[in-house]
Amino acid sequence: MNTKKDKSENKDKVAVTIKAIIIVLLALSCILAATVVINDGKIPEVLVPSDQVGVNNLDVHIDLSYYDQAPQVAQNLYEKAFKVKGVYVNPSAVSSTTRLDNLINLANTTEINSFVIDIKDDNGKIAFDMDLEKVNAIGAEVNNIKDINALMDKLYANNIYPIARIVCFKDPFTPFQVQDIAIKTANNAAWSSGGKNPYGWLNPYEKGSWEYILNIAKECAKVGFREIQFDYVRFDTGQATSTMVYGGESDTISKMDIILQFLQYAKDELEPLNVDLSADVFGIVILSDKDAARIGQNYLEICKVIDVISPMVYPSHYGKGGYYGTDKEIHSDHFPYEIIYGSMKQSGEKLSEVSKDVKVATVRPWLQAFTASYLKGNNYIDYGPEEIRAQIQGTYDAGYEEWILWNSGSQFDIFVDGLESN
Repeated sequence: MNTKKDKSENKDKVAVTIKAIIIVLLALSCILAATVVINDGKIPEVLVPSDQVGVNNLDVHIDLSYYDQAPQVAQNLYEKAFKVKGVYVNPSAVSSTTRLDNLINLANTTEINSFVIDIKDDNGKIAFDMDLEKVNAIGAEVNNIKDINALMDKLYANNIYPIARIVCFKDPFTPFQVQDIAIKTANNAAWSSGGKNPYGWLNPYEKGSWEYILNIAKECAKVGFREIQFDYVRFDTGQATSTMVYGGESDTISKMDIILQFLQYAKDELEPLNVDLSADVFGIVILSDKDAARIGQNYLEICKVIDVISPMVYPSHYGKGGYYGTDKEIHSDHFPYEIIYGSMKQSGEKLSEVSKDVKVATVRPWLQAFTASYLKGNNYIDYGPEEIRAQIQGTYDAGYEEWILWNSGSQFDIFVDGLESN
């Protein structure tokens, strides 16, 4: 039988227990409230152990619910700190199992970690089935990639960062099929460059051309490409451009401004899909305001809009003239280190004009992985491992950390010794 003393002690124990529980609950409430504040009012999700992170576990970046079966990928494939060291993969290479496997082996055995894959190529053709009405209506699909999901699975399984290359406005096919979005001539026909390999040009002043390009880009994001890279995001430089009629707002909006508007539109449209937007630009626009205005590429302003900018600073493209301290009597192709280092240093100087509170694009140059024998005579040198390494080192010495190798044939075997091994 309990005494009054026993009952009193029990009540005291219960009271202490209740107080302890209340204190714990209050502490947890404070922690949760602080966490919600830190997370901008959102209750954080349960963290997933790093060894269990797969595509479906990533709650940031792209929504990959488009995959029925998501491949397991390395977590660092999606980190913002990821440094792209890539190669260009053309339609022929991506459609050949042997060639693709050879490129994957290159990535598995060297520092290469990214593929830039043609999706809308230089011929205006689309690499995989997108089920887009206008694309289907004009027969633009060639389906070099028979099974896009299988390709993406393969790239993810090998920790290769996939970038979709989309050739924007230069197009030898689409302008002649959909003339309302093409640059015209005075007689209202689709403009053609003429010559042996004629091409047309989608009109940057026509919003319909923007929509056509962005619909393709969105399909790339949906199947798992992590980045959309726009090439030929500019106006033409050929001799026949004098016969072009742009129409629209071309009398009131400059070439540079309309390209900026297009890129901003693209950035806004792709934002919900959480993919990066990159663009290729002529290397000369870093150096020459006149050339920048002629083709519509304002280097500084473009860098404020997109995530990544890739200047094509191939040493073969400058010529004689003493660019970046080289001998003015010797062609620039002879100076792989000096041209890359000089152009990238100038890029940094130009971007230093931007206020520090304004985010600017990552600079990731295209490097020359080819011999420019078309220059003839002693205007070129053979490019091999040493020239590749010299360009990469020039990039690093100028303060940048990313780069991509361009070889139109996607043939990189001869350059392997210029790449670091895994």
